[in-house]
Amino acid sequence: MMRSAGVMRTVVRQKRTSVNVENVHAYEAGVCDMTIRTPLSDHLKSLQKRAGLSVRQFASDAGYKSGSGIQKYLEDPSFEVLQPKIAAKLANALFGRGEPPITIGDLAPLVGLSLTGQNSVTEAIVADLLCLPAPRRLNNISEVEEAAAGRMPVVGSAHASFWMASAPSIDEPEEWLTVPYSMYEPIPGQYALKVVGPSVDRVAPEGTYAICQQFGEGLHSLPDGKFVHAERERHGEVEWTIKQVKWERSKMILVPHSHHKDHQAPLVMGAPGDKVRIKGVVLFWHRPA
Repeated sequence: MMRSAGVMRTVVRQKRTSVNVENVHAYEAGVCDMTIRTPLSDHLKSLQKRAGLSVRQFASDAGYKSGSGIQKYLEDPSFEVLQPKIAAKLANALFGRGEPPITIGDLAPLVGLSLTGQNSVTEAIVADLLCLPAPRRLNNISEVEEAAAGRMPVVGSAHASFWMASAPSIDEPEEWLTVPYSMYEPIPGQYALKVVGPSVDRVAPEGTYAICQQFGEGLHSLPDGKFVHAERERHGEVEWTIKQVKWERSKMILVPHSHHKDHQAPLVMGAPGDKVRIKGVVLFWHRPA
């Protein structure tokens, strides 16, 4: 169970008749909002349809082998909240899809949270719990301050299957990226990677920048769903790519987050043949206007 958004203790008594639960969700940063007016299963089905996904495709994109793995969450009205690990899988398969695109606020009910109302929480809390990229916004910023910007070093590109004779140096940027004040946070070891190709197109289309922090510079945990900048070395050549963390029996696997058939192979940490290391952790995505 992930505990990234705070300490969570759960005692849920599921009843099929109505939303009548004893909820002891205790988040350090907020409390659950259990005022969902429609069954969670109906809400999830509406998001599935909005995303344009069949049950089978939804299940596959969420990491399940077949549609039966998620069928109960779509059909059983007794589910009032989902365990964060399950919710994160479903949320990552839905986020950003559909018209209008599915947002963090749309996905908050999966874990019994809301961005509005008396017990509302912030987007950042929901995004962290669901392992989604969180937009960074500040309130009451003047137009002058909004025009100000942080300068972010662009150290290279995340381009899966593109092999280089040597890895670029994180300390020697190729160019500088202008990041709006509302997104910029001056923290040590921060850098940008430009996404090239479709290797992470489910969350970041080509031209998006992944804003990262060097691994080891911050107090990073690597739960399921966290995006990382990975470096793979093979036969004297180096590849930089962005993958998503997945844990299987205490073994870390870095999985692609792409719709493209050529970018479906995972990277297994410690596997023979390839030397894989984590260079940085993705903090958020930025796509210049």
